[in-house]
Amino acid sequence: MAFFGVQVVLTMIVASFLHKISPYYSFGRWFITFRLTRFVAPSDDSLRPHVSIANSSQKGKRKNATGAKQSASGGVAFGAKDRLDPNLVLPKSSKIKLPEVAVDYFNVIQLHYSSELERMLNLILAAVSVVCITEVYFYLQPNEAIVQYNLSTVWLFIVCVYIMYVLNSLTRVYMSEELSHQRSVCIVFSMLFFVLSLFILLIDEGILNLGLNKTYSNIVNCSSRLLGRYSENSTAKIIFLPVWAFKMSLALGGSFLSYLLIFPGLRFADVHFNALKYTTSKITKSLLHAAYLSPFFCLSLWIRPLSSDMVAERNNVNMFGAYEISYESFRVCTVLGVCLFRLAMYKYYMQTYLNTAKWRIEELRRDHGRVSVRDYRSKITTIFLFYGGMGVQYLAPYLLLLCSVLLLFASSRMNYDRLITEAAAGGDSNIFSSSGFGLSVFFGCFSYFSWWICLVQIVTTGIGAVLREYL
Repeated sequence: MAFFGVQVVLTMIVASFLHKISPYYSFGRWFITFRLTRFVAPSDDSLRPHVSIANSSQKGKRKNATGAKQSASGGVAFGAKDRLDPNLVLPKSSKIKLPEVAVDYFNVIQLHYSSELERMLNLILAAVSVVCITEVYFYLQPNEAIVQYNLSTVWLFIVCVYIMYVLNSLTRVYMSEELSHQRSVCIVFSMLFFVLSLFILLIDEGILNLGLNKTYSNIVNCSSRLLGRYSENSTAKIIFLPVWAFKMSLALGGSFLSYLLIFPGLRFADVHFNALKYTTSKITKSLLHAAYLSPFFCLSLWIRPLSSDMVAERNNVNMFGAYEISYESFRVCTVLGVCLFRLAMYKYYMQTYLNTAKWRIEELRRDHGRVSVRDYRSKITTIFLFYGGMGVQYLAPYLLLLCSVLLLFASSRMNYDRLITEAAAGGDSNIFSSSGFGLSVFFGCFSYFSWWICLVQIVTTGIGAVLREYL
């Protein structure tokens, strides 16, 4: 209990809230249905006059699929149950008004990935709440931050694992045999991102400030102290992880993340440009542009000549002193602001996606010929059927970035506390040897994955824009 303190009580309270209260009062349920509308397929009564016109030009009398005969007035008799045969056709240019209804949770919950989307939002809210309360507690009790493990990081790890599990489940749909061309896209781009990650890991720390060199040194030092206890010579430095293996593992992790984030980026690009196309408000367009370009701004925060060095020279401060810690906090807060901004834009993008049903019908009216009732309704209903998956693809990358940057903040603060404690102990670096691999050791890994998620979003949305323009 001393190792966690009051954090155990906080964790039990939040876990009980998720288990007992969320079935009745759910943030995720409210968020995915708030002020959204959708279009539904027109009823049989709305389609019947147009189906009659489409079939009245045929000579003679014939029987439809239900065995009913065409009436003398040219109309179609639809059988005892008065249902339209889905194989009947109607003109593509038919002006049929689509009914518009509010998005209801009882309809959403029946869709694929809707429950995962709701659970994802509830988990991230619970994790962020635990992080905020824990940081306030550590601020009021600074000594406890040194002797207690930050249990909120466990919440963040759980949310990260769940988000990646949902993304992997969704990506496996694209990897099925029925979608062989999309499977090829996923495999090719995963390999390209792996090569790109190997190239990025060769960039000097003076240009791309990820902190990987310091992280590797900390891992080697901690492993040497831990393994040195059980060896005859405790002062020997044991290196069990070569630097190439460390960077190769990061490249493989980045390739797996890109495998999960390829199709979310491609789908977002399509929805984004649809939103720009059909939006007339200049304010809304400005917000959409800001949402699209926000990963570029986050990416620049790790490029040293464009961010930290420029600010350090302007303020005439030492980058390796207190300013480095302040800039790390500024970088984390900026990325958090971008993630919250993308969450706030959820309604605009999801409403644009749901409006795709109306735009499909408007494009269909410009064509000549006929379309079956089944295909006509399918163009409308399939949009809402994938609403849960689209919501996951929009939110998951930035929820993952949110967890990653919060882990980065926690590890940087732990590293800062460790340095202060070592300085107070006279520079004895062995005071933490009992804790082994603490979270502060992996500061560079969280920094790298936070930056990598932003890069993958930029590349995939750019590719999606090119594919939309030329294919």
